[in-house]
Amino acid sequence: MARTPSSDPEQRELGEFQGLIERNSNFRTQAFDHNLGRNVRVAKVLTIVRLLRAAHKPLKGSVTCTKAEKQNFSSDQTMTILGLPAGPTQAAHFLPGTLCIGGTPLWGYISDAKFKGKVEFLFGEVEHLPAVFNQADTSAEASRTAGGLCAALAMACAAIIEPSHGNDAAHLMKSAWEQWSNGALIGLRTAIAGKSEKGVIPPLVKDSEGNITPESLDARDNASMSESNRDQAVRILGYYIEDQEQRDWNWVAGPCRPRIAEIESAFRV
Repeated sequence: MARTPSSDPEQRELGEFQGLIERNSNFRTQAFDHNLGRNVRVAKVLTIVRLLRAAHKPLKGSVTCTKAEKQNFSSDQTMTILGLPAGPTQAAHFLPGTLCIGGTPLWGYISDAKFKGKVEFLFGEVEHLPAVFNQADTSAEASRTAGGLCAALAMACAAIIEPSHGNDAAHLMKSAWEQWSNGALIGLRTAIAGKSEKGVIPPLVKDSEGNITPESLDARDNASMSESNRDQAVRILGYYIEDQEQRDWNWVAGPCRPRIAEIESAFRV
């Protein structure tokens, strides 16, 4: 499926500009930043759903999160970082997929062209990352399955559309956020288990005197490319978990609040 940028010209231009940004950091920093970015955008999506519900939009039908339809830019395989050749990179989405309600993408419920473009842009936001990040993300997203980031986002949004009790905005958001964060942690841990089961780089083993055994060194040296990629993906997923455990409701109501306010002030239907 061909992915398209936002329908708003200014948002398309912003996406093209973001595609020119170069970053140089290690996997741990990149993973923390990417997971933080994912959570900021999930908070924005939940806010949009809450505002649409409050505006009495007919949010009917099953809530799903499917493969991304929007993408603000693509990564050039010959790109450089700080003037030096970079390894294989890909444009990695922040959000796990496209949120649909009754088969309609979220932006399809918005008539105002300007705000619709912002929502399309939100779902198309990506950043340049080593290719293995997309391998980690794909396994964690677990599209079309009961577990994973896609299912977690869909369930969180459904909790706002049809709450089990109460209509207070703060309560709706808190309940939905807990649904998302708990589901995300389950999805990330499941992805680690699945990749580890397929085989990763063997661990180093020490003998009774504390010396690393030659056999374990040889086993690591002889690891296949697939095992090496899975090992890197598992490390990235572990970093995601480390960051996700910090993203509780206090984070949403505190440091993330200004980002939510951006959506509230721009909201038009």
